[in-house]
Amino acid sequence: MSNVSLRVRTIVNLLLVGTVGVFLSAMPSTATSQVHGIIDVHEHVASGTAVARLKASMDRAGVQVACLVGSGRYTLRNVDSEPLTDFEHNNEVLLTAKKAWPGRFLAFVAIDISQSDALDQIRTYVSRGADGIKLYSGHGGVHPNGQQYHSIKLDSEQLDALWGWLEDTQLPVVLHVNLQRFWYEFFAVVEQFPYLRLNVPHFGVYRYSVQELRRLSFLLTRYPNIYSDISSGAPEVMLQDFLVMSSKVEEFRAFALTNRDKLLFGADMVVQDTSSHMMLDGTFNAYRDLVVADSFRVISFPDESFRGLALSDVAAERVFRGNAVRWLQLDERGGSPRRDKEGFVGGKQASVRTPLPPILPGQRP
Repeated sequence: MSNVSLRVRTIVNLLLVGTVGVFLSAMPSTATSQVHGIIDVHEHVASGTAVARLKASMDRAGVQVACLVGSGRYTLRNVDSEPLTDFEHNNEVLLTAKKAWPGRFLAFVAIDISQSDALDQIRTYVSRGADGIKLYSGHGGVHPNGQQYHSIKLDSEQLDALWGWLEDTQLPVVLHVNLQRFWYEFFAVVEQFPYLRLNVPHFGVYRYSVQELRRLSFLLTRYPNIYSDISSGAPEVMLQDFLVMSSKVEEFRAFALTNRDKLLFGADMVVQDTSSHMMLDGTFNAYRDLVVADSFRVISFPDESFRGLALSDVAAERVFRGNAVRWLQLDERGGSPRRDKEGFVGGKQASVRTPLPPILPGQRP
């Protein structure tokens, strides 16, 4: 099914449902109704009001903690604004949400790493309580005005100090990189800085062929701190992904089982002041069912049944919570370390990192 036909079909079904903007069922998830303590590593919020709406849905869905990632006006409002600008206002929303609801939200501020003072910006935000950063460099998207999100090559020498500092401090990074388009840049970075603590979301945009899954599996296996969340993004992309995963369900189940220690739960919603509770609850339910159900439905496609990963309780707990605790380095109270204060000397983590083994012939993806 083409993206255009899928989008048209989605809109028609939304109208049939009767609530524009509601694309998922808000009916309780039958397979995961008792799941609690979930850590969601990938959400966008437009304002404090949007944060409150998200928190209410989290309470109903059993989501204990959400990582809020910084966004520009183009992501939040779809207005004619350049994709790598206007981060500052939204970053303040995230930091305020963390203070208002301690223990419920972590702040991942957005940074344009092509700027000469990007590292100084990161240090300042960390000193103010940021738990991580969100980077759009490596994103394959193009703004309607022609500007690309990918504003600088990931393996540019200009970024060596930045990657080095992130590796030293073990600051978590949501790196929205399209591995199909920027594989060689990304591979060069992680070989030089193999202990970077990264979430490469959306399966690295690597979910449309078995060969791509094998390459992603190589990354998750070789690099100890690289993880990938299961979110998709926009509604039509999510539905497209569900169709693809359903058509290759055995391959995806094998991939998820092999990498059960490296997958993270995330829904990647863009929550607005007016986002409906039905949409928020339904999105959480869909991704929860994707993890544990053999099959599940969404209200915008009432006649179709999608196939889930059907993970065991033990494996599902890792995706829902355990893996995020490790990736975020949360303490027993659910707090993340202050990289500018706790356990760091000269900005470096007090740990020993051993060199990775060489890649043997035939292993290189």
